[in-house]
Amino acid sequence: MRTTSSLDNTGSTSDIHKNGHRDILTTDLTSRFHGVSTQKSAFTSPRGTGVREKGLRAELLKKDLIKSISEQVHAQLTPQPPAPELSSVTKTDYKVKGFRGVRPSPSTDRDYRTDEAITFWKENFEKIQ
Repeated sequence: MRTTSSLDNTGSTSDIHKNGHRDILTTDLTSRFHGVSTQKSAFTSPRGTGVREKGLRAELLKKDLIKSISEQVHAQLTPQPPAPELSSVTKTDYKVKGFRGVRPSPSTDRDYRTDEAITFWKENFEKIQ
């Protein structure tokens, strides 16, 4: 009897390729796979060169184009709100049918251009002296 005979009868080959052989790498059934291999630990992601790949003008043009297109799409997708119906006190009180605005006649005949101004001091200067 071979030592590895228990490994030979583990099931179909598709199951072996899918799940692998049990107990080949470790005998601890509760251990977890760490997700790090020698290939992964040796690989470092490539770093940038530190030099601009595109010019500043091209970058600004691209940003401006993206901004204008996004504004156009936003304007197309969001409908304009309906114009509010404005109603003021003047409209409700004085623009009613049948209302006639008539100026009252002056109670005294005065002309502000020629008459002397009436002030507190002009009226009370005798009381002060």
